[in-house]
Order: sequence, then C-alpha cells, then structure tokens
Amino acid sequence: LCVASVIFLSLSLSSSDDGARIARYGFFDGWTPPTLIPIVTNALGGIAVGLVTKYAGSVRKGFALIFGLLLSGVVQTLLSTEGERDEGVNLSKEQIVGGILAAVSLWIHSSWPYVAKVDEVAVGNGHAVKADLPKKSRKARKED
Repeated sequence: LCVASVIFLSLSLSSSDDGARIARYGFFDGWTPPTLIPIVTNALGGIAVGLVTKYAGSVRKGFALIFGLLLSGVVQTLLSTEGERDEGVNLSKEQIVGGILAAVSLWIHSSWPYVAKVDEVAVGNGHAVKADLPKKSRKARKED
C-alpha cells in the first residue's frame, strides 16, 4: 500500500504545477508558524489516542469518543446564538438518543465486566490468554 501511494504521489507531483513549485522552492515554501498548529495538534492527538487505548482499552476509548462527540454537540448548542438555533444548530434527536445509549452501554460494561474463565489468566488491560495449566485426564474430567 505504501509503494502504491509513493508511485501515485510521484506521478501526480511530476505532472502538476505544485510539483514544479516544490522542486524549485522546496517543500516548506510558504509555510508560516500558524501552519504548524494543525500538524502539532494532530500529532499530540494521535499520541493521546494511543495512550488511552493502551491504558484504558479500546472499548473505553470508544465510549470516550462517543461522549466527546456528544459534549461537542452540547457545547455547540450552548454557544450558538438564537438565530443559529433557529437554523438547526441545537442537539438533534439522534445525538440525544446516541448519548443515552452510550451512557447505558457504559453502565452495563462497568457493572458486569468480563470475568476470565478458569483456564484463562488475565494479562494487563483485561486481555485474557490461555494459561499453561496441566491437562486433566479423561477420568478426572468425568469425576468433576
């Protein structure tokens, strides 16, 4: 996939005016300090997502994402003016239902967490792996 991307990017740059400009003036021509704001923000956001996924798990990361979207909608509604609210900037029914479903699913997930089976051992972040327990003989299994 990377090789295909490099090929198509090279072809598009060689046939466009932007490619000629980059060849003449360099890649960073026209960049200003404010240009770095979205780059640094995306980089820090990616690191934060990686840390959340590592330490809280992907399910909780998903819940955080849903609640972040809901919070964005609430803040947008609170900060909008009366005229904007008339144009449909307020919370939609889908956002409200989504927030309620996310809250209920978070409650269910935290109230009844996964319990590892007897032949599994929890290893960090709630992941379960098979344990190397001694196998019972067929006769011992029948007695259980």
